[in-house]
Amino acid sequence: MAVYDIGDTAKMTCLFTVAGVLTDPTAVTCTVRFPTNVRTTYTYLTDANLTKVATGSFRCDIDLSQVGSYVYRWVGTGAAKGAEEGTFSVRDTAVLA
Repeated sequence: MAVYDIGDTAKMTCLFTVAGVLTDPTAVTCTVRFPTNVRTTYTYLTDANLTKVATGSFRCDIDLSQVGSYVYRWVGTGAAKGAEEGTFSVRDTAVLA
């Protein structure tokens, strides 16, 4: 599991393939569950946080202002249907604690 520091930006990536070839899904979302149990869904072409890096490759940038465990889920629909989940944690600063 990745560990970030408070104030970092998590740059989560996801690849979508069809028969081993990078392929763009019809739609792409990335849902993040923050440590407070609040969920936010980012949608490609709607939210600036979720961008296309290259064909079949997407990135979601999340500013980390909460200490604790985060869970995320990528979903692609249509042409390159798929899903992927992961977790990471954010630690507080030792200097200011």
